[in-house]
Amino acid sequence: MTRELEQQLGTVKSVARFGKTTRRGFMKLVGAGAGTLALSGLIAACGDEPEDEVDDDEEEPVAATDDDTDDAPVDDEDPVDDEDPVDDEDPDDTDDAVEEEPDDDEPVRGGTFRLGFDTSPEGFDPHAATNFASMNIYENVYEGLFEFDEELELINMLAESYEVVDDVTYQITIRDDVSFHDGKHLTAEDVKYSYERMIDPENAFPRVQWFGRIEDVEVDDDYTVTFTLDETFAPFLSYMGMQGAAIVDENMVDEHGDLMQVESANGTGPFKLVSYEADREARLEAFEDHWSGEYPYIDEIQWMIQSDESSRVAALRADEADMVRLFDVQNAMVLEDEFPLYQEFVTSRALTIVNCRNEPLDNPRVRQALSYAIDRQEFLEAAMFGEGQVTGFLPPSDPASLDVSEFETFTHDVDRALEILEEEGYGDGFSLRLVGSPQYAMDISNAEVLQNQLRAINVDIEIEQLEWGTLLDNMRTDRDFDLMNIIFTFQPDPDGYIYQYFHTDSSNNHSGISVPELDDLIDQGRTTVDPDERQEIYDELQRRLADEWVPMLTYFVYFQNFPAQERVQNWSMVPSISYKGLRQVWLTDGGVE
Repeated sequence: MTRELEQQLGTVKSVARFGKTTRRGFMKLVGAGAGTLALSGLIAACGDEPEDEVDDDEEEPVAATDDDTDDAPVDDEDPVDDEDPVDDEDPDDTDDAVEEEPDDDEPVRGGTFRLGFDTSPEGFDPHAATNFASMNIYENVYEGLFEFDEELELINMLAESYEVVDDVTYQITIRDDVSFHDGKHLTAEDVKYSYERMIDPENAFPRVQWFGRIEDVEVDDDYTVTFTLDETFAPFLSYMGMQGAAIVDENMVDEHGDLMQVESANGTGPFKLVSYEADREARLEAFEDHWSGEYPYIDEIQWMIQSDESSRVAALRADEADMVRLFDVQNAMVLEDEFPLYQEFVTSRALTIVNCRNEPLDNPRVRQALSYAIDRQEFLEAAMFGEGQVTGFLPPSDPASLDVSEFETFTHDVDRALEILEEEGYGDGFSLRLVGSPQYAMDISNAEVLQNQLRAINVDIEIEQLEWGTLLDNMRTDRDFDLMNIIFTFQPDPDGYIYQYFHTDSSNNHSGISVPELDDLIDQGRTTVDPDERQEIYDELQRRLADEWVPMLTYFVYFQNFPAQERVQNWSMVPSISYKGLRQVWLTDGGVE
């Protein structure tokens, strides 16, 4: 695993993607030796820029997003058949020439793309809404200065170029040909407003964790803005590539108060959000004046919300959906014989949050015992039929991540767990309440495996299933649980996986852990720019989070599966679970009108 961490920009990772394939095809690749983790280089060195012009091919997203990806075979082929049709026509036989077939690689414009999705958004304000269902919609409506491509490399979006003036000063020049959906021209004032809105303490937006180090945002001219930080912050530009770092319209905020509703959505992205019916569907229409001059190809997206996976399967089979997202590996295995299957090895980590506020979990040695007592491979086998990889506090795809073999408590050792509990006065065991949502079947599967495994150390787990929105409220506000099963995903830097979940000052510190030494190490990681020194800090953090502090039990990263109709072309697989690839999707028959 590479030790190179970008000095100024922090770590932005790489991954492999599959494109359109079958599960059996992937397993053949693995058997042939192509299944090893593919890690690309880091983003450009300090002072270098993402390419000045955003190349249309590079706009295929990746992004971003919670958290990350892993060892998967590299498939750089476009999902579309890239063989040119053979023209055998005799030039002398023009009278009897057969009409030439259209080039299969030529995008067909028009039609409605019907996407079967599983979760409802909580709103559409990119600065406030943090669940991925919201992000997957608003990332197609709004755009930021940068984004992540399919290899999780930082590239330009609204930014045309940038300069790292010094350790705390960044000057960014934006495109001069961008308009909002209502026709308003984008200027540097919009960039200044957006970032100041994100860090305004009165708004209490979660983006302050990314950009709280901003001391000043100065507009130099109509298309140039300079950011000054209060101290060195290594992952600053990386966070600018996240979907939540979007440029928004001040007029809409003034008119509506926030951007959570459809009527306040006014971005620069390739799609306009035109309607939303709660828990049923969202409608997005193509923005014909998008600055790219090319995207999108489809006229409309019908974003169908179907929480029951069997309903999504039925919709695909009835040709009432063009593509659906599946989590159940068994469903994917059945459908791969009926439909093209896109598979994505994502950066998301299935895990259990341990509430360090509650007795006996406030004792770190008790938490260590829980980690020793579990067999993480069994979680992967039960939930995903083994198709994934055991993960630590950083996903395996992140270049800064350590192999889980380096973590002592990841060794399945029930005797050691019992010994620790006896030493701490809990030899007779205790009871814990675990909450999870059936929204994602793997969370309940993991709960049942944990319940079964911890019986061996006399720990009784009571499982309580909550509605998805209730679970999120509990995690963010109430924090009424001992254990909580959930999935966290892509972050563009090791800081994203660690600061927001484990620093005392973070609003996303759901476990409630508060250790001064841990806070100090996290702060050092944020402000250290020397790559070797920074790596050493994150090595220590990973080991001590796993073996000493244990505020989470991490299990595995996994595949997502997207079966689709044959007409679907050019869907871009992205390990950060970004749906920005919708801008380049097209349908061979023009789709549903």
